[in-house]
Amino acid sequence: AAAGSYGFLSESRSALRLHPPLFSTEHTWGNGDRELETSRYQAGWVFEWSSGGVFEAYGIRQFEELFEPFALSEDVVIPEGEYTFEEFQAAFTPGQNWTFGLGGNVRAGSFFDGTLTSFGISPVWNVSPHLSLRAEYLHDRADFDERDEHFRAHILRLRSSVPIDARASVNALVQFNSLADLVGGNLRCR
Repeated sequence: AAAGSYGFLSESRSALRLHPPLFSTEHTWGNGDRELETSRYQAGWVFEWSSGGVFEAYGIRQFEELFEPFALSEDVVIPEGEYTFEEFQAAFTPGQNWTFGLGGNVRAGSFFDGTLTSFGISPVWNVSPHLSLRAEYLHDRADFDERDEHFRAHILRLRSSVPIDARASVNALVQFNSLADLVGGNLRCR
């Protein structure tokens, strides 16, 4: 994996603090035959405001070689083979010092031998320096028209963060996944 970035710092009175273009690439080769199995090229730009909010936009080109069918769900299976696909992603993340914020992301493009569109929305409420609440809703839609297969997933996450002091914190997560029809969660104490 390799990544590169060169940033531009704005003047101190500017609402925009930093805006670097980014480029990254990742490659994976098989252990036995040393053949390329996965490659990913990503180029984009990040805009960080003085208020702490961040907007990112990326173009991605990916290659995948599947040696066996890959099941996305019980109804959708990607056949083995070589695939090259492209997508565009954009996301906004509110600043950590904001009392209220609304983040979100979109993603669209080709996906293996089909298409993928995805969006998410994530409101955040920093109640106090000792309590942060966040909700996330994600929707993924993949269509493989030649095989008449379709994939829909809805994910809902609720997170809370309680930083007690510089050395201790408690984080909780509850998640619902419509595809697996499953609710899960975890509690982490540091």
